[in-house]
Amino acid sequence: MNALKIMKSQFRVERIVQIYLGIFLLSNVGVGWLIPLSELKLPHDSEVFITQLWQINLLMPMVKLIEFMAAIMFLFNWKSFLALLIFYPVLFNIVCIGLHFFRSVQYSALMIAGVLYLTWTARHCFKFLIQNGYKQQMHSNR
Repeated sequence: MNALKIMKSQFRVERIVQIYLGIFLLSNVGVGWLIPLSELKLPHDSEVFITQLWQINLLMPMVKLIEFMAAIMFLFNWKSFLALLIFYPVLFNIVCIGLHFFRSVQYSALMIAGVLYLTWTARHCFKFLIQNGYKQQMHSNR
């Protein structure tokens, strides 16, 4: 009985984290497309840097597409493991820009904590990847 309660509470926490990440990502998808950078009232250095990122033709549209895909996957609890895999590079981007330009330690910490928690709950999926990668490396060294 206690194990069942623990499993249910872990699932609830996992869903809350997924919903938080999904909502955060969906709110961030429109920045640069629907919400012009000039309306964000960013510091001048930040606005120049992010504008230059947008001028690289494929970079920011791909980042926004990945954010959107990960947000939908998190919100609908569909292939959360895959959402984590595609979200890791974007998370690095969000955290680095957030810490450097906006000094937003709390959002960065929440994002990292949420992703680490979801990674821990899906560790059985990552174990499969790590074991296969290790086996392939062992075979290639012979």
